[in-house]
Amino acid sequence: MRLNSSDPYTVRARDYYENADPASGNQNAKAELSRFWFGPWPNEQKHPSYHNNDGAPGIYNLDAMPYESIMLGFFSVWQGPENDVCSKDNVIKRNQIMVGYSRDGYSWQRDDMNPFMAVSDNRADWNNGNLQSVVGAPLIVGDKLYFYLSGRRLQGTSEITSTGLAILRRDGFASMSGTGELTTVGIRFTGEHFFVNAKINGELRVEILDDKGNVIPGLSKSDCKVVTGDNCKAKVEWTSGKTLASLKGQKIKVRFYLTDGDLYAFWISPESTGESQGYTAGGGPNLNKSGIDKK
Repeated sequence: MRLNSSDPYTVRARDYYENADPASGNQNAKAELSRFWFGPWPNEQKHPSYHNNDGAPGIYNLDAMPYESIMLGFFSVWQGPENDVCSKDNVIKRNQIMVGYSRDGYSWQRDDMNPFMAVSDNRADWNNGNLQSVVGAPLIVGDKLYFYLSGRRLQGTSEITSTGLAILRRDGFASMSGTGELTTVGIRFTGEHFFVNAKINGELRVEILDDKGNVIPGLSKSDCKVVTGDNCKAKVEWTSGKTLASLKGQKIKVRFYLTDGDLYAFWISPESTGESQGYTAGGGPNLNKSGIDKK
């Protein structure tokens, strides 16, 4: 999108259009700068060497994929410079891949504005500039997430394209880290067995509260068996032998007591083996072909 008819630079953003029948919808629908779906965030980073570059930053590309209970979004954020500047200075466009998430596929949240997959400042490196995410990522490979991406660099006046692979712990996008307590908002569920993805050097205990904040008997911190170690699917159990089966459909809160560790995720599964019933992104070896994490 052009800022105006005389401006040589382009605003890179995304508009949104939907129709019950795309084939017969308005094929000439045009994005309007005054009301586009989303563009660069206000605190978006620019190229460190081209702060005054017109048009930057911008959203060069967005790939989205369902993972567990959310949509993951991979934003290729263009930080400059424009093509004419690239040619003059013999440099390559700088696109960094950022990560965000959505719960409805329309409204996006980006809590961390740092690159998820970053360019290298070394001109000889394969990922010196213009990184692009690959639709369909991540793949779930055991306890890891595989993210493929393309990267570009200049060799003389030629642009060389490479394929890269970034690997992350499953659910490893964010964590409750260190030592402390955390209480969730009220949640409803249909499962029975409680699981966490955590790396615990000290210990983790969990207790279940009703919607008024009262501890449910048999599911208290003192009843909880200590969770420790590094496990992407650790089952949480209580000495009372209780599960959460009797609480299905009720609103509860969960309180975590963490000592020296990282808590990445939790879920309540109908299966004692811990299938989450969430989306499995781009799939992966030995996963259910339905795209849902289940038996």
